[in-house]
Amino acid sequence: MPDPKPKRRYYHLTPHRLLIGVLAAQGFLLLADRFALFGLNRGSGWNVLLAVALVGLTVLIGLLWFAASLLLRRRFDFSIWSLGVLTLAVAIVSTWFAVKMQQARRQGETVKAIVQAGCGVRYDYEFDESGRYIDVRDRKPPAPAWLRDLLPVDFFSDVVLVGCLSDRVGDDDLIHLESLNELEYLQLRRTQLSDDGLEHLRELANL
Repeated sequence: MPDPKPKRRYYHLTPHRLLIGVLAAQGFLLLADRFALFGLNRGSGWNVLLAVALVGLTVLIGLLWFAASLLLRRRFDFSIWSLGVLTLAVAIVSTWFAVKMQQARRQGETVKAIVQAGCGVRYDYEFDESGRYIDVRDRKPPAPAWLRDLLPVDFFSDVVLVGCLSDRVGDDDLIHLESLNELEYLQLRRTQLSDDGLEHLRELANL
């Protein structure tokens, strides 16, 4: 007697399989963000925004799919497992976005403190691939204007250069540099620094 419910072929797309694919794509983006794979910048805000857009698009497709199933009177294969996978995907991207926002806020506060101490900062987008500084007037921040109105520049870019050329700068001011993990260049002139102040730079691997 033939089976009245034939097995679904492995290439048949279902909402559950779509969500599994999204979860796998999130894992890929997390790894690429952590280890700078496939040309993606490590820690870039664009990586998490891509993950957010992916989840949002998936939810939209799911809603349209559900509406089409109702109209066409077809089965919408969405189980409790599918709900669990969707919840996990949303939780991952929400946590990732929150962490990135916290990092951007912390860097913004650090930049403010550095500037108040009499120093200047430069972001990675202000340099070309060879490391040559480009005049800011010729280099636009790495985000559309409407997106920069929603998110700070520190969300998309890292501080890579700090220049302190004032005698007001002392050992305590270098404490602010400890959180700038992507700092590559440090210019110090006419400062009141000692070896004790330079100890704050020990953990900056890129410097």
